[in-house]
Amino acid sequence: MKNTLIALALLAALPLSAQAAERSNTFVELNYSRVQSVADGFAARGSFEIADSGFYALAGYTNVDPAAIVGDGVDVDTWYVGGGYAYTLNEQFDLIGEGVYNRHDIAGLGDIDGHKLSAGARASFGEHLEALVKANYTETDLTPGQYSGTVGLNVKLDERISALTEVEFFERGNRAATVGVRFNF
Repeated sequence: MKNTLIALALLAALPLSAQAAERSNTFVELNYSRVQSVADGFAARGSFEIADSGFYALAGYTNVDPAAIVGDGVDVDTWYVGGGYAYTLNEQFDLIGEGVYNRHDIAGLGDIDGHKLSAGARASFGEHLEALVKANYTETDLTPGQYSGTVGLNVKLDERISALTEVEFFERGNRAATVGVRFNF
């Protein structure tokens, strides 16, 4: 009886692994971003996998208007460039590590440089669902190191297009949310 149950459990798991969608590290995203209730704007980001090595380059740009903090007409432009590595454990699961240089250009106030390091995992759940979880460490010219966590969900509408959402939770209870569309290549 015990062997029969084990065999049935293995047979039930086979369709899940056979249907797991491939996770792409080559994409372009267009997003809406909101930081707490004090700033919102748009974002664009992308990633390009270098051959089939697991290494990828990434870059992004965000423009938000923190009118509730510093007044109307002050935009914050943030851009970053960096790289990452995805280690595939199996068809459903990757471990990831990323490092980026970032710059925050605050209209009228100057530039703030920094870096961000992230480590986490991505997992596929069937053909249309992918989840992300990351631990982040960010440091800038003005702020000491700060830890945060990111969770995300990517719903694949077809092979190339998906809808996504991500939330980054910061140490002091702040959070930044992103919703958008991803084009995979």
